[in-house]
Amino acid sequence: MNARNPMWGDTVTNEKGRIFEELIINNPQISLLNDNNPTHYHIQTNSYSVIDLSLCSADILLEFTYSISRSSYSSDHFPIILNINTPTIIAATPERFKTTKANWTQFRNLTNTALKANDFSNIKDAIEFIETTIIGAANATIPKTGNITSRPPVPWFNDECRRYRRNMLRAERALRRNYSVINAIAYKRARAQCRFIMNKARKQSWQSYVSTITSKLPLSSVWKRVAKISGKFRPSPTPVL
Repeated sequence: MNARNPMWGDTVTNEKGRIFEELIINNPQISLLNDNNPTHYHIQTNSYSVIDLSLCSADILLEFTYSISRSSYSSDHFPIILNINTPTIIAATPERFKTTKANWTQFRNLTNTALKANDFSNIKDAIEFIETTIIGAANATIPKTGNITSRPPVPWFNDECRRYRRNMLRAERALRRNYSVINAIAYKRARAQCRFIMNKARKQSWQSYVSTITSKLPLSSVWKRVAKISGKFRPSPTPVL
């Protein structure tokens, strides 16, 4: 917003700052989340300012914890982090059998039985026996996926990206500890290199993925790739043992 005002921790006041100050004062239903920490760094003058505002409704003010990231991540604005104080319910993904890695020979041996229908007193006992036998054999011979929900993977973020990002963060910390022209130039160079490498990795990853869609690819696989590009998720069907 580039709004500066001592009301949220800045040292000067500009026109946008006066507008937002009047807006907040005259509207008690609007609350300010900023905690006076700087949100912008001007590398040429080695100065910090608070020009990015976080506003919310007054009735949900206590639902958030406001903080500023320690690193600017190749930007001159520090990322603003808002955490919800109310615990969120994370639905864990169900465990699934990896049928492609199953030991089917052992599975058949464990499910093989000489019992017949007449050996059971009723149909309920027979069903329970079949269910217990199949599930027990599956647990013993088929590996499972984990049920921990994790962040979606970033396919383009490779070791090279990780190395250049680490160099950029190291140069940023050196600049903040000891501002000098040499450190400023080193940080700008590391930031530019990091941006270049990441943009190249994104482009190459996208080209590699799109190039898999060819005329020889089955139509079902084509639509799966199109769905992934569109950000749609369709859970895999439960395998039939």
